[in-house]
This record gives sequence, structure tokens and C-alpha cells, in this order.
Amino acid sequence: MKDFLGFRKLKHENETEVQISIKNAISITNANRAQYILIVGIIAEAYLIIFNDIFNIIESGWGSTNALFYLILHFIMFVASIFGTVRSYKFVRNIPFTIFKKTKIENLAVFYSFIFLFCVAIVNSLDQSFSDSITLYIAYILIVGAVVLIEPPLNIFVYLISHIAFIIGMVVFQKDSSILYLNLLNGTLIMLCSIVISTVFYKSFYEVTLKTMLVEKVNHKLEILSNTDPLTGLYNRRYFYQQMENVVGETVFPDNLVCILMDIDTFKHVNDTFGHIVGDQALVSFGHILKSHCQDKDLAVRWGGEEFLLVLFDTSVEAAKYTASLILKELTDSFVPEEDPNYKLTTSAGISIFENFTYKEIDMVISRADVALYHAKNAGKNQVCIWHTNLQPETKK
Repeated sequence: MKDFLGFRKLKHENETEVQISIKNAISITNANRAQYILIVGIIAEAYLIIFNDIFNIIESGWGSTNALFYLILHFIMFVASIFGTVRSYKFVRNIPFTIFKKTKIENLAVFYSFIFLFCVAIVNSLDQSFSDSITLYIAYILIVGAVVLIEPPLNIFVYLISHIAFIIGMVVFQKDSSILYLNLLNGTLIMLCSIVISTVFYKSFYEVTLKTMLVEKVNHKLEILSNTDPLTGLYNRRYFYQQMENVVGETVFPDNLVCILMDIDTFKHVNDTFGHIVGDQALVSFGHILKSHCQDKDLAVRWGGEEFLLVLFDTSVEAAKYTASLILKELTDSFVPEEDPNYKLTTSAGISIFENFTYKEIDMVISRADVALYHAKNAGKNQVCIWHTNLQPETKK
């Protein structure tokens, strides 16, 4: 479905969020462009005053109405250019701004555009007392149309109001009827072309930004799917190794790394007795518990099946053992099957710790946690075992 300007209306639950994001993109684009365009405008304004309008002011007399209008309009444009440059510069660099700090940049862009178009229309009209050229007016409206992203139909009103001032000024100050009609015709045609250019540019930017956002959203979802377990929402092995490589790298990692490898006891019995739906509920419940114990860089990973891995950075063995004990107790307390309220789901955990290690030693850390885990199971389940040198792989069943 499209509105009267041809913009595709967004029909989904995140419509407001998408529109806000596009508005922000438009604000940043306008601010980036404004930094340079307004600086050029300041230079152009100074040039026009020094080499053109100062002579018109002198010719018409310093005390004349024309001279007064010239001075006022140039002052407004000059101040607006300086203010807009500073405001845009600070916005792009996220520097606090005290004046109009709550005013959105896209609104200021519309305001600046209107001021410049209106002032240039009046100045160019006043110049008709001395000249037959409307080059300045044509240049400004084309630049604004091609550069400033003004949302339709607001751009139409900005152009029309300014153009009305241009027409009135032309009629008042241009005494040569042949030049008057020609300039009115040319100015109106260029103004209409500028509206079309402005609308096309805004629509193009809007649609490109929308498509980019949708692509980024899809890529983000794909990244989540590739890095997480769809059932529990925990990270998977792939993400674990990728993250560990990023965090540890090739150099020696100075902090402690604690791996707690946990396995739900007799999970096959849960599936066989209560069904796979209840089994999935147990896995999801375990995932929530692990997430609640993660801090900062810590990772909660579904290692496979009913086996989970909790990676804790810069943690002592005692603290890790206490955390593991809490997790075991929380799972037993939180998971109560409706079919058998007396059933207690238990978990075994194996802990290993490394100091001053590299990425190449990660598998060794996991292997030691695996040995400790199976030692805990062999010792009666529902308990925590810490790896030590006396625990050899052959103790694992």
C-alpha cells in the first residue's frame, strides 16, 4: 500500500521503531552535509556582501529601506549559518549543545532551508532594482532540493512559501515587464523541479535506508541463529570458541578462567517418563538459571544435549564451587514436573581452572572439567567436583 507521494507504508509491528531509526539516519545525514554546506554558505555570504551587495547598499543609500532589508537579511543568514554549523558539528560528534538541545536536527534542517530560501528570494528580488539575474535564487533552491533531506509534503510548503516571497518581490522591484515575466517563469519552473528533486532524493534515501535496516536485521537474526541454541537461548560451541579466541587471542591471558561443565543426571529417564516436552522445559529452565549467574564476560553455553558449560572469568575456585552448588540447588527447586511433584531433578558439575593460559589450551581446560564432571557422577551424582592432578582420564566412564 502506498500514500499519495508513493511512499511504501510499513505494515508490521515495528513500524514506529523503523520510522524513528530512519529519521535518525536522516538527521545524521543532514548534520554531516550541513557542516560543510553551511561553511561554504558563510564564505559565499561574506563574498556577496563584500563584492556585490555592499555596492547595492551604497547605491541605494545607507538609510534607505532596501539597504535596511539587505542588512537584516544578510545578518539573519550569517547568524543561521554559524549556528547551524556549530549545531551540526556537535550533533555528529555527540557533543552536548545547550541551545535548542531538544530540537531534532531534521527540524532544524527544515528551518534553515526555509530561512535561506526565503532570505535569498527577498535579496534576489531586491537585486531586480539593479539587475535582471535570478542566478542566486536558482542556485539556492537547486542546492537545497538536492542536498537537504526534507520530508514530503513539508518540502512543498517550504518551497512554495519562499517562492511566493520571490514572486511578490519580483513584481515590486522589477520594472521591465519582459524580464519580469521571463524571470517569474524560469524561477517557477526551477522551483517545481527542485520540489521533484527533493521528493525523489528523500524517497530514494528513505527506501535505501529501509532496505539496509532490513538487511542488517536479517543478518543480525542469522548471526543469533548461528551463535545460539534455539531451545535455551544460550550460546553454542561455535560462539564459545569464537569468543574465546577474540578474548584470549594468541597472547597469554592474565586472568583466571574457570570452566564449570554440568550435566543433568538421568535426563533420559526424564524424557522417557514425562515426555520430551517436559524434558525441553527442564533444559529451558536450566538455561535461565545459568544466564542469571553470568556477569560481564561470563559465558553460558549449551555444550550439547543435556550438557552445559559456564565460563567464569577472573573467579576463584571457591567462588566457582559456590556458584555451581547454587545452580544445582536452583534446578532441583525450580523444576517440578506436574506428573510427579515429588520428583527431584539433579545435576552434576565438574570444575577446572587455568591461570596464564592461551587460546590453544582451551580444549585442555574443557577436558579437565569433563574429567571432573564424570568423577562427580561416579561419586553419586548431584554434586560438584574440582579437577586436580589425581583425577586422571581413566576415572571417566
